[in-house]
Amino acid sequence: MEVASPLPFPHGQSGSKRRFAFSPGLDTTAIGVDSTQDLNMDDASTCHQPLFKRRRRQSHESNVAAGSSSGISAFPTFASPAFAALGTPQTKSGGDHTKSSRTEASDGGNVGIRSPSPAQQKIIADLQRLVDHQATEIERLKAEKNAVESAASELKSSHDKAVNENRILKKAVTIQQERQKQASSEIESARGFRAEAEDRIRKLEQMNLTLRYHLQAQQPAIGNDFMGSRPPDVY
Repeated sequence: MEVASPLPFPHGQSGSKRRFAFSPGLDTTAIGVDSTQDLNMDDASTCHQPLFKRRRRQSHESNVAAGSSSGISAFPTFASPAFAALGTPQTKSGGDHTKSSRTEASDGGNVGIRSPSPAQQKIIADLQRLVDHQATEIERLKAEKNAVESAASELKSSHDKAVNENRILKKAVTIQQERQKQASSEIESARGFRAEAEDRIRKLEQMNLTLRYHLQAQQPAIGNDFMGSRPPDVY
C-alpha cells in the first residue's frame, strides 16, 4: 500500500478550497479531485491551523482598533444601576434637549428643580408629621416644666417657713433648757440653805435649853417648897 508524502500546500492558491477537520464527506469523484489531494489538503490544514488562528486574532485586533479609533467601543457598556437610580442625565437628541429647555423656561426659569417622586413625598410627609409630633411634645414638656417650677417655688417657700419656725423653736428650746438648768441650780442652793437653817435652829434650841438649866440653878431655894427644886421646863 503506497502512502503519498505530504506536499507543501500553498495557502491562498486560486481555485482550491481548504477542508476543515470533521467536515462531512464529499464525493471526490463528483468534484473531480483526487483522494490523495484531499489527504494532502487535510494534512496541510492541520499543519497550518495555528497560522489560521493567528491571522484570525490579528484581524480581530485590527477590527477592535478600528472601532476604538471611530469612537465605538468593541464591548457593550452598561450604566451602573446606582447612577441609574439616582437619575443620571443621559444623552438626548437635539430635539428632546430643545423641548426640555423650552419646558423648563416656561415653568418660570426653575432649571434643575424636579418634582419629588411619590416615595420622596411620603418621606417628606412622614418627616413633617414627626416634626409636628415633636413640636407638640415640646409644648407639653414646657407646660409640665412650668407646673413643676411653680410647685417647686411653693415647696421652697413652705420649706423656708418651716426652717424659720424650726430655728425659732430651737432657740426657744435652748432658752427653756437654760432656764431649767438655772431653776435646778436655784433649787439645789435652796436645799443647801434649808439644811443649814435646820442645823442652825437645832443648835439654837440646844443652846436655849442649856441657858435655862443655868438660870434655874442660880435661883435661891424657897422654904415652903417641900418637893425641892423643880425640874426645868422643856419645850
